[in-house]
Amino acid sequence: MGSLLSAFADFLFPPACPLCSRDGDDGFCGACALTIPYLSVDVRRVADVEGVAVVVSVFPYAPPIRDLVVRAKYGGDPHPLTALAARLADAAPPAAELAYPAAVVPIPIARDRLRVRGFNQASVLARPLADRLGLPVTPWVLRRPGRHPAQAGLSAAGRRRNLRGAFVAPTAFPHAVLLVDDVVTTGSTLAEAARALRGAGVPRVAAVCLCRAERKDEVPGQK
Repeated sequence: MGSLLSAFADFLFPPACPLCSRDGDDGFCGACALTIPYLSVDVRRVADVEGVAVVVSVFPYAPPIRDLVVRAKYGGDPHPLTALAARLADAAPPAAELAYPAAVVPIPIARDRLRVRGFNQASVLARPLADRLGLPVTPWVLRRPGRHPAQAGLSAAGRRRNLRGAFVAPTAFPHAVLLVDDVVTTGSTLAEAARALRGAGVPRVAAVCLCRAERKDEVPGQK
């Protein structure tokens, strides 16, 4: 019922372009769509993330993408991510280049953070991608039972220590999985999630992330 009401509201009052507030058929108006920076195809893969066969990111974590992500996550407004999710789904590689996943799993956030934010940014990004790949979204496969300190400013080793034990895969799941997240920096979050999934019998893990950041690009509070 909630999704029907949301669709009806969008029909009556189409969401405005998140960059300029004008109407946009696919989330962004035509003018702003031309300003969105994509990573070149040859640099979209993130190398050497432990336990993850393939990691792909589509956008640089830089303005205007960074501003939209921050606004969504810390301003309680998922619409910028909804607009970007459609672009992510269109730009992501086919299943054959993502280790043939059987399900899409959004990286979970802690319950207290979910209560404050009202949504999980990875879930918003995962749905259009899963639809395009013809796969189910299975958030129950991976959980984040507690809250860990923010990752920003930590070294790669510090990030790994900070996230140790952050994720739990509560039931056996002997199928390949595609993780989805908003930002990848060192890959520590993806590696720890993959470690938990492998413990539940997942044979292969790949990942698609909205954007890739260098540590200097992070903002306070960013994971």
